[in-house]
Amino acid sequence: MQYLHNTYLELLLQVRAIGFVLAGVFIAALLWGLAQVFWTGRLAADLYLFLLSTFVLLSLWSPFDYRILHQDWCFYWLLLAGTAFSFSLPADNATDSEDASVGSSE
Repeated sequence: MQYLHNTYLELLLQVRAIGFVLAGVFIAALLWGLAQVFWTGRLAADLYLFLLSTFVLLSLWSPFDYRILHQDWCFYWLLLAGTAFSFSLPADNATDSEDASVGSSE
């Protein structure tokens, strides 16, 4: 048997119960952070719905196709997780002032 056609079972077999739980905690933390940023108004509704629906689509697709853990999906996961995580970072409080502009003539 090369692989199980089920991402959840394959992940459980490869990294055992602790790794499986840690992967679930990681995804739950990403979704919780995404929801908190949306509730505070720092994230547009359409982008929130897109990212949330992408996580739901991948979680429903995972039992039927094991490619999600392979190399061809690695970049997609990094992009999705990085985008979701980036919204939970602190907002930049820098303002555009005349002092901050480079090369301003006075």
